[in-house]
Amino acid sequence: MKAISPDQLIKLLSTTLIALALFGCDERKIMRPNKTVSFIGTHRVTIEPGSPHVRSTASGIGENRVYDYTCAETKIILRQDDLLVNRKSYGALRPSDEILVSYGSVYINGENAKGRIPVEKRDPTLEEHEVPESESRLGGYTIRVRPGHKIKSRFHLQGAYVWRLGDRRFAIKENEFFIDDVNFGKLTKGDSIMVEKGRVFISGRERLSYNSGEANKPDAAIPPAGPAQ
Repeated sequence: MKAISPDQLIKLLSTTLIALALFGCDERKIMRPNKTVSFIGTHRVTIEPGSPHVRSTASGIGENRVYDYTCAETKIILRQDDLLVNRKSYGALRPSDEILVSYGSVYINGENAKGRIPVEKRDPTLEEHEVPESESRLGGYTIRVRPGHKIKSRFHLQGAYVWRLGDRRFAIKENEFFIDDVNFGKLTKGDSIMVEKGRVFISGRERLSYNSGEANKPDAAIPPAGPAQ
């Protein structure tokens, strides 16, 4: 039997490790469950498709109790007077109401619920630092935000390029664009990003979030440029 040289042994081990790593990635995709069922307070919550990656926290007591729940791309914040799913408000729930988030659509006790963008009570000190527009280079892409903010920072964390701007967080990971953990889908090399008062434009076309389940709007135009910060 012919002996294996040290170089051949190293190549064989490297090939085996790469194959195992790729198999592990495919296996994780295959093993993503069809749904994840959890409880937030008295409410049964079902997420479709599910994920083994779930985070749930609670803070405050009594009327000030706040639940913060994340399952893959779905983020839920539950207060006594409001249910927020991916930054949209669905109003107050009754005790034991059941919540289903199925491919971006929200159902309360089996009925399709329509969300709205909530009117948030913002910290007035944040408004003091607002500017017409902020611009940054993030993960190889140019991103502009209107209105912008003077308080900002950039960092790289767990494979994601993150830009904190005031009280918001913009991130690019594996060529996907996120705002506060809400996924706005894949980017293509050379794409430019504009966020205008909550609306997202990728290279001039409006882009809805991955969770909305709706198609992109091809005819929406980017508003005229303002002074960059």
